[in-house]
Amino acid sequence: MKKTLMRFLCLAIALTAVCSTLCLSACGCNGKRLPPLAAELEQSLKEYLGSDAFKDKLLEVKTAQDRLPLLYLKYVGGVTYSDESAAQFEKYLSFIDELKTDGEIDDAKFENSAAQQQGWYCVADYLYAYSLIYNQYEKYVKDGGAKENKYAANLTAIEKYIKKADKILEGGGSLGGYVAWGYAPENILPLTAANLGIKNATPYCDGYMLSYYEKDETGSFVKEGGTPNWVGFTGRPLAGSLYRDHEKYDVVYEKTMQGYFPFTDGYDQPLSEMINLDRLCNYYNHTIETGESVAPQYALLTAFMHGIDMDSYKKAESMPSLGETGEEVFDVIAMWRNSLKQKDGKYVIDNLADMAVAIAYVSQCYGVNAPTPLGLFSPDVRIIRL
Repeated sequence: MKKTLMRFLCLAIALTAVCSTLCLSACGCNGKRLPPLAAELEQSLKEYLGSDAFKDKLLEVKTAQDRLPLLYLKYVGGVTYSDESAAQFEKYLSFIDELKTDGEIDDAKFENSAAQQQGWYCVADYLYAYSLIYNQYEKYVKDGGAKENKYAANLTAIEKYIKKADKILEGGGSLGGYVAWGYAPENILPLTAANLGIKNATPYCDGYMLSYYEKDETGSFVKEGGTPNWVGFTGRPLAGSLYRDHEKYDVVYEKTMQGYFPFTDGYDQPLSEMINLDRLCNYYNHTIETGESVAPQYALLTAFMHGIDMDSYKKAESMPSLGETGEEVFDVIAMWRNSLKQKDGKYVIDNLADMAVAIAYVSQCYGVNAPTPLGLFSPDVRIIRL
Protein backbone atom coordinates (compact mmCIF):
# COMPACT_ATOMS: atom_id res chain seq x y z
CA MET A 1 0.00 0.00 0.00
CA LYS A 2 2.80 2.39 0.96
CA LYS A 3 4.71 1.62 -2.28
CA THR A 4 1.57 2.25 -4.33
CA LEU A 5 1.01 5.54 -2.53
CA MET A 6 4.65 6.61 -3.11
CA ARG A 7 4.42 5.77 -6.82
CA PHE A 8 1.23 7.83 -7.04
CA LEU A 9 2.87 10.80 -5.30
CA CYS A 10 5.95 10.62 -7.54
CA LEU A 11 3.73 10.52 -10.63
CA ALA A 12 1.74 13.52 -9.37
CA ILE A 13 4.92 15.51 -8.73
CA ALA A 14 6.27 14.65 -12.18
CA LEU A 15 3.01 15.66 -13.86
CA THR A 16 2.96 18.92 -11.91
CA ALA A 17 6.48 19.73 -13.05
CA VAL A 18 5.63 19.00 -16.69
CA CYS A 19 2.45 21.06 -16.51
CA SER A 20 4.33 23.95 -14.89
CA THR A 21 6.93 23.90 -17.66
CA LEU A 22 4.24 23.82 -20.34
CA CYS A 23 2.37 26.66 -18.64
CA LEU A 24 5.48 28.82 -18.40
CA SER A 25 6.32 28.32 -22.06
CA ALA A 26 2.75 29.12 -23.11
CA CYS A 27 1.99 31.83 -20.61
CA GLY A 28 5.28 33.64 -20.17
CA CYS A 29 7.10 34.34 -16.96
CA ASN A 30 4.24 36.39 -15.49
CA GLY A 31 1.69 33.62 -15.86
CA LYS A 32 -0.22 35.54 -18.56
CA ARG A 33 -1.05 33.51 -21.65
CA LEU A 34 0.95 34.83 -24.57
CA PRO A 35 0.67 34.31 -28.33
CA PRO A 36 3.26 31.77 -29.50
CA LEU A 37 5.38 34.47 -31.15
CA ALA A 38 5.57 36.52 -27.94
CA ALA A 39 6.63 33.48 -25.93
CA GLU A 40 9.34 32.71 -28.49
CA LEU A 41 10.51 36.33 -28.47
CA GLU A 42 10.84 36.29 -24.69
CA GLN A 43 13.34 33.48 -25.03
CA SER A 44 15.18 35.32 -27.81
CA LEU A 45 15.32 38.44 -25.65
CA LYS A 46 16.61 36.46 -22.70
CA GLU A 47 19.49 35.12 -24.80
CA TYR A 48 20.37 38.52 -26.30
CA LEU A 49 20.17 40.50 -23.06
CA GLY A 50 22.36 37.92 -21.37
CA SER A 51 24.99 37.93 -24.10
CA ASP A 52 28.41 39.53 -24.07
CA ALA A 53 27.51 41.23 -27.36
CA PHE A 54 24.70 43.13 -25.63
CA LYS A 55 26.87 44.07 -22.65
CA ASP A 56 29.50 45.43 -25.01
CA LYS A 57 26.87 47.35 -26.99
CA LEU A 58 25.62 49.07 -23.84
CA LEU A 59 29.02 50.67 -23.40
CA GLU A 60 29.32 51.67 -27.07
CA VAL A 61 26.10 53.69 -27.26
CA LYS A 62 26.84 57.41 -27.28
CA THR A 63 24.14 59.24 -29.31
CA ALA A 64 20.56 59.95 -28.32
CA GLN A 65 19.39 58.18 -31.47
CA ASP A 66 21.17 54.97 -30.51
CA ARG A 67 20.17 55.36 -26.87
CA LEU A 68 16.40 55.51 -27.48
CA PRO A 69 15.93 51.77 -28.19
CA LEU A 70 17.56 51.05 -24.82
CA LEU A 71 14.76 52.96 -23.11
CA TYR A 72 12.44 50.03 -23.95
CA LEU A 73 14.33 48.07 -21.32
CA LYS A 74 12.13 49.84 -18.77
CA TYR A 75 9.58 47.08 -19.48
CA VAL A 76 12.08 44.37 -18.55
CA GLY A 77 12.59 43.38 -14.93
CA GLY A 78 15.97 42.56 -13.49
CA VAL A 79 19.34 44.29 -13.46
CA THR A 80 20.20 45.75 -16.86
CA TYR A 81 22.98 48.28 -16.38
CA SER A 82 26.35 47.55 -14.81
CA ASP A 83 28.37 49.84 -12.59
CA GLU A 84 30.48 50.56 -15.66
CA SER A 85 27.37 51.75 -17.53
CA ALA A 86 26.38 53.85 -14.51
CA ALA A 87 29.78 55.54 -14.54
CA GLN A 88 29.12 56.63 -18.12
CA PHE A 89 25.69 57.94 -17.16
CA GLU A 90 27.16 59.95 -14.30
CA LYS A 91 29.82 61.41 -16.58
CA TYR A 92 27.28 62.76 -19.07
CA LEU A 93 24.73 63.86 -16.47
CA SER A 94 27.40 65.82 -14.61
CA PHE A 95 28.03 68.01 -17.67
CA ILE A 96 24.98 70.03 -16.64
CA ASP A 97 26.86 71.57 -13.71
CA GLU A 98 29.06 73.80 -15.85
CA LEU A 99 26.03 75.05 -17.82
CA LYS A 100 24.61 76.91 -14.83
CA THR A 101 24.85 80.51 -13.69
CA ASP A 102 23.58 81.10 -10.16
CA GLY A 103 21.82 77.74 -10.24
CA GLU A 104 20.02 78.35 -13.56
CA ILE A 105 20.88 76.81 -16.93
CA ASP A 106 22.46 79.41 -19.19
CA ASP A 107 22.84 79.13 -22.98
CA ALA A 108 25.90 81.40 -22.78
CA LYS A 109 27.80 78.73 -20.83
CA PHE A 110 27.53 76.14 -23.63
CA GLU A 111 30.45 77.40 -25.69
CA ASN A 112 33.55 75.27 -24.98
CA SER A 113 31.66 73.25 -22.37
CA ALA A 114 32.15 69.52 -21.88
CA ALA A 115 28.71 69.00 -23.42
CA GLN A 116 29.73 70.83 -26.59
CA GLN A 117 33.07 69.03 -26.77
CA GLN A 118 31.27 65.71 -26.44
CA GLY A 119 29.28 66.54 -29.58
CA TRP A 120 25.96 68.09 -28.57
CA TYR A 121 24.89 71.10 -30.62
CA CYS A 122 23.27 73.35 -28.02
CA VAL A 123 21.85 73.25 -24.50
CA ALA A 124 18.43 72.00 -25.67
CA ASP A 125 20.08 69.22 -27.67
CA TYR A 126 22.10 68.17 -24.62
CA LEU A 127 19.09 68.29 -22.30
CA TYR A 128 17.14 65.93 -24.57
CA ALA A 129 19.97 63.39 -24.31
CA TYR A 130 20.15 64.18 -20.58
CA SER A 131 16.48 63.18 -20.22
CA LEU A 132 17.19 59.79 -21.80
CA ILE A 133 20.33 59.13 -19.77
CA TYR A 134 18.51 60.24 -16.61
CA ASN A 135 15.93 57.49 -17.16
CA GLN A 136 18.63 54.91 -17.74
CA TYR A 137 20.27 55.95 -14.51
CA GLU A 138 16.90 55.90 -12.74
CA LYS A 139 16.44 52.27 -13.78
CA TYR A 140 19.93 51.49 -12.52
CA VAL A 141 18.99 53.04 -9.15
CA LYS A 142 15.63 51.28 -8.92
CA ASP A 143 17.26 47.97 -9.84
CA GLY A 144 19.40 48.35 -6.73
CA GLY A 145 22.53 49.87 -8.25
CA ALA A 146 22.49 52.99 -6.04
CA LYS A 147 20.50 54.39 -3.11
CA GLU A 148 19.16 57.44 -4.95
CA ASN A 149 19.30 59.39 -8.18
CA LYS A 150 21.42 62.34 -7.13
CA TYR A 151 20.67 64.12 -10.40
CA ALA A 152 17.02 64.64 -9.50
CA ALA A 153 18.12 67.92 -7.91
CA ASN A 154 18.60 69.34 -11.43
CA LEU A 155 14.96 68.94 -12.47
CA THR A 156 13.88 72.34 -11.15
CA ALA A 157 16.56 74.14 -13.17
CA ILE A 158 15.69 72.10 -16.27
CA GLU A 159 11.99 72.94 -15.92
CA LYS A 160 12.82 76.65 -15.73
CA TYR A 161 14.99 76.36 -18.82
CA ILE A 162 12.33 74.51 -20.83
CA LYS A 163 9.70 77.12 -19.96
CA LYS A 164 12.08 79.93 -20.94
CA ALA A 165 13.02 78.18 -24.19
CA ASP A 166 9.36 77.64 -25.08
CA LYS A 167 8.75 81.39 -24.74
CA ILE A 168 11.81 82.13 -26.89
CA LEU A 169 10.43 79.93 -29.68
CA GLU A 170 7.01 81.57 -29.35
CA GLY A 171 8.67 84.96 -30.01
CA GLY A 172 10.42 83.59 -33.12
CA GLY A 173 13.83 83.38 -31.45
CA SER A 174 16.54 80.70 -31.63
CA LEU A 175 17.77 78.32 -28.94
CA GLY A 176 21.39 79.11 -29.75
CA GLY A 177 22.08 76.22 -32.12
CA TYR A 178 20.53 73.41 -34.08
CA VAL A 179 19.41 70.03 -32.78
CA ALA A 180 19.99 66.47 -33.96
CA TRP A 181 19.04 65.40 -37.49
CA GLY A 182 15.38 64.46 -37.78
CA TYR A 183 14.36 66.64 -34.82
CA ALA A 184 13.28 70.25 -34.36
CA PRO A 185 13.25 72.53 -31.29
CA GLU A 186 9.44 72.33 -31.19
CA ASN A 187 9.56 68.57 -30.55
CA ILE A 188 12.80 68.40 -28.54
CA LEU A 189 11.35 70.49 -25.69
CA PRO A 190 8.11 68.47 -25.17
CA LEU A 191 10.10 65.23 -25.38
CA THR A 192 12.57 66.40 -22.74
CA ALA A 193 9.77 67.55 -20.45
CA ALA A 194 7.86 64.27 -20.81
CA ASN A 195 10.95 62.19 -20.09
CA LEU A 196 11.58 64.09 -16.87
CA GLY A 197 7.96 64.14 -15.68
CA ILE A 198 7.65 67.91 -16.20
CA LYS A 199 4.10 68.99 -17.03
CA ASN A 200 2.56 72.06 -18.69
CA ALA A 201 5.95 73.57 -19.51
CA THR A 202 5.69 73.94 -23.31
CA PRO A 203 2.38 75.59 -24.30
CA TYR A 204 3.80 77.07 -27.51
CA CYS A 205 5.45 73.82 -28.63
CA ASP A 206 2.29 71.89 -27.75
CA GLY A 207 0.25 74.16 -30.00
CA TYR A 208 2.84 73.86 -32.76
CA MET A 209 2.78 70.07 -32.56
CA LEU A 210 -1.01 69.92 -32.56
CA SER A 211 -1.14 72.20 -35.62
CA TYR A 212 -0.04 69.21 -37.72
CA TYR A 213 -3.51 67.74 -37.26
CA GLU A 214 -5.30 70.78 -38.73
CA LYS A 215 -7.30 70.34 -41.94
CA ASP A 216 -8.45 72.68 -44.69
CA GLU A 217 -12.03 73.16 -45.84
CA THR A 218 -11.84 70.01 -47.97
CA GLY A 219 -10.89 67.86 -45.00
CA SER A 220 -7.27 67.43 -46.11
CA PHE A 221 -4.38 67.86 -43.71
CA VAL A 222 -2.52 71.13 -44.19
CA LYS A 223 1.00 70.09 -43.15
CA GLU A 224 3.20 67.13 -44.04
CA GLY A 225 5.19 65.36 -41.34
CA GLY A 226 8.57 66.79 -42.17
CA THR A 227 12.07 65.41 -42.70
CA PRO A 228 12.36 61.75 -41.67
CA ASN A 229 15.34 59.97 -40.19
CA TRP A 230 15.74 56.85 -42.31
CA VAL A 231 17.66 54.82 -39.73
CA GLY A 232 16.22 56.00 -36.44
CA PHE A 233 13.35 57.79 -34.75
CA THR A 234 12.00 61.01 -36.25
CA GLY A 235 11.23 63.81 -33.81
CA ARG A 236 7.79 64.88 -34.97
CA PRO A 237 5.98 61.51 -34.84
CA LEU A 238 7.96 60.57 -31.73
CA ALA A 239 6.71 63.67 -29.91
CA GLY A 240 3.30 63.36 -31.57
CA SER A 241 2.64 60.24 -29.51
CA LEU A 242 2.59 62.45 -26.41
CA TYR A 243 -0.67 64.00 -27.64
CA ARG A 244 -2.68 60.81 -28.24
CA ASP A 245 -5.29 61.80 -25.66
CA HIS A 246 -5.72 65.36 -26.94
CA GLU A 247 -8.97 66.18 -28.74
CA LYS A 248 -7.08 67.57 -31.77
CA TYR A 249 -4.99 64.44 -32.26
CA ASP A 250 -5.82 62.38 -35.37
CA VAL A 251 -4.28 58.95 -35.87
CA VAL A 252 -5.08 59.13 -39.61
CA TYR A 253 -2.39 61.80 -39.86
CA GLU A 254 0.15 59.44 -38.32
CA LYS A 255 -0.76 56.73 -40.83
CA THR A 256 -0.66 58.87 -43.94
CA MET A 257 1.24 62.17 -43.57
CA GLN A 258 4.55 61.11 -42.02
CA GLY A 259 7.27 59.65 -44.22
CA TYR A 260 9.98 57.35 -42.81
CA PHE A 261 12.15 56.50 -45.81
CA PRO A 262 11.73 56.55 -49.61
CA PHE A 263 10.77 53.66 -51.85
CA THR A 264 12.48 55.42 -54.75
CA ASP A 265 16.17 56.29 -55.03
CA GLY A 266 17.64 59.66 -54.21
CA TYR A 267 16.97 62.41 -51.69
CA ASP A 268 14.26 64.97 -50.91
CA GLN A 269 11.44 62.86 -52.31
CA PRO A 270 7.87 64.09 -51.92
CA LEU A 271 5.59 62.31 -49.45
CA SER A 272 4.04 60.40 -52.37
CA GLU A 273 7.38 58.59 -52.77
CA MET A 274 7.98 57.98 -49.08
CA ILE A 275 7.12 55.02 -46.88
CA ASN A 276 4.41 56.06 -44.47
CA LEU A 277 2.66 53.61 -42.15
CA ASP A 278 0.04 52.80 -44.78
CA ARG A 279 2.76 51.90 -47.29
CA LEU A 280 4.86 49.99 -44.76
CA CYS A 281 2.58 47.02 -45.44
CA ASN A 282 3.89 46.84 -49.01
CA TYR A 283 7.46 47.97 -48.57
CA TYR A 284 8.61 46.60 -45.20
CA ASN A 285 11.56 44.74 -46.68
CA HIS A 286 12.12 47.16 -49.55
CA THR A 287 15.75 47.77 -50.53
CA ILE A 288 16.79 51.09 -52.05
CA GLU A 289 18.88 50.37 -55.14
CA THR A 290 21.51 52.97 -54.28
CA GLY A 291 22.39 50.92 -51.21
CA GLU A 292 21.28 53.55 -48.70
CA SER A 293 20.44 52.11 -45.29
CA VAL A 294 16.88 52.17 -43.99
CA ALA A 295 15.47 50.74 -40.78
CA PRO A 296 11.74 49.94 -40.98
CA GLN A 297 11.78 48.90 -37.30
CA TYR A 298 11.52 52.57 -36.32
CA ALA A 299 8.33 53.09 -38.30
CA LEU A 300 6.92 50.00 -36.60
CA LEU A 301 8.00 51.21 -33.16
CA THR A 302 6.47 54.62 -33.79
CA ALA A 303 3.19 52.96 -34.75
CA PHE A 304 3.27 51.03 -31.47
CA MET A 305 3.64 54.20 -29.41
CA HIS A 306 0.68 55.71 -31.22
CA GLY A 307 -1.42 52.73 -30.12
CA ILE A 308 -1.82 51.38 -33.65
CA ASP A 309 -2.51 47.64 -34.00
CA MET A 310 0.27 46.42 -36.25
CA ASP A 311 -0.66 42.75 -36.43
CA SER A 312 -4.10 43.72 -37.76
CA TYR A 313 -3.27 46.92 -39.59
CA LYS A 314 -6.00 48.67 -41.58
CA LYS A 315 -4.99 51.36 -44.01
CA ALA A 316 -6.37 54.85 -43.72
CA GLU A 317 -5.91 55.61 -47.41
CA SER A 318 -6.58 53.60 -50.57
CA MET A 319 -3.82 53.38 -53.16
CA PRO A 320 -5.17 52.25 -56.55
CA SER A 321 -1.69 52.67 -58.04
CA LEU A 322 -0.56 49.79 -55.83
CA GLY A 323 -3.63 47.73 -56.66
CA GLU A 324 -5.15 48.16 -53.19
CA THR A 325 -8.51 49.78 -52.69
CA GLY A 326 -10.27 47.40 -50.30
CA GLU A 327 -10.37 46.79 -46.54
CA GLU A 328 -7.50 44.34 -46.46
CA VAL A 329 -5.88 43.73 -43.05
CA PHE A 330 -2.09 43.44 -42.84
CA ASP A 331 0.07 41.68 -40.29
CA VAL A 332 3.13 43.95 -40.16
CA ILE A 333 4.44 42.07 -37.13
CA ALA A 334 4.71 38.96 -39.31
CA MET A 335 6.65 40.99 -41.88
CA TRP A 336 9.08 42.06 -39.16
CA ARG A 337 9.29 38.49 -37.81
CA ASN A 338 10.16 37.20 -41.29
CA SER A 339 13.07 39.64 -41.42
CA LEU A 340 14.72 38.10 -38.33
CA LYS A 341 17.53 35.59 -38.51
CA GLN A 342 16.84 32.07 -37.28
CA LYS A 343 19.11 29.60 -35.56
CA ASP A 344 18.06 26.07 -34.63
CA GLY A 345 14.48 27.04 -35.45
CA LYS A 346 14.51 30.01 -33.04
CA TYR A 347 14.36 33.71 -33.81
CA VAL A 348 17.59 35.61 -33.18
CA ILE A 349 17.65 39.10 -31.69
CA ASP A 350 21.10 40.58 -32.28
CA ASN A 351 20.66 44.37 -32.47
CA LEU A 352 18.99 47.17 -30.53
CA ALA A 353 16.31 47.99 -33.10
CA ASP A 354 14.96 44.43 -33.21
CA MET A 355 15.35 44.21 -29.43
CA ALA A 356 13.10 47.26 -29.05
CA VAL A 357 10.46 45.84 -31.41
CA ALA A 358 10.48 42.52 -29.56
CA ILE A 359 10.10 44.23 -26.18
CA ALA A 360 7.34 46.50 -27.49
CA TYR A 361 5.42 43.58 -29.00
CA VAL A 362 5.73 41.38 -25.91
CA SER A 363 4.77 44.34 -23.67
CA GLN A 364 1.68 44.88 -25.79
CA CYS A 365 0.79 41.21 -25.35
CA TYR A 366 1.07 41.70 -21.60
CA GLY A 367 -1.42 44.58 -21.80
CA VAL A 368 0.58 47.74 -22.44
CA ASN A 369 -1.63 49.82 -24.71
CA ALA A 370 1.04 51.90 -26.47
CA PRO A 371 4.60 50.76 -25.59
CA THR A 372 6.99 53.69 -25.80
CA PRO A 373 10.53 54.65 -24.85
CA LEU A 374 9.24 57.99 -23.58
CA GLY A 375 8.29 59.11 -20.09
CA LEU A 376 9.79 59.06 -16.63
CA PHE A 377 10.85 55.58 -15.53
CA SER A 378 8.67 53.81 -12.98
CA PRO A 379 9.35 50.38 -11.45
CA ASP A 380 5.69 49.53 -12.05
CA VAL A 381 6.21 49.14 -15.82
CA ARG A 382 8.70 46.25 -15.47
CA ILE A 383 6.24 43.60 -16.65
CA ILE A 384 8.54 41.29 -18.62
CA ARG A 385 10.38 38.94 -16.27
CA LEU A 386 13.10 37.07 -18.10
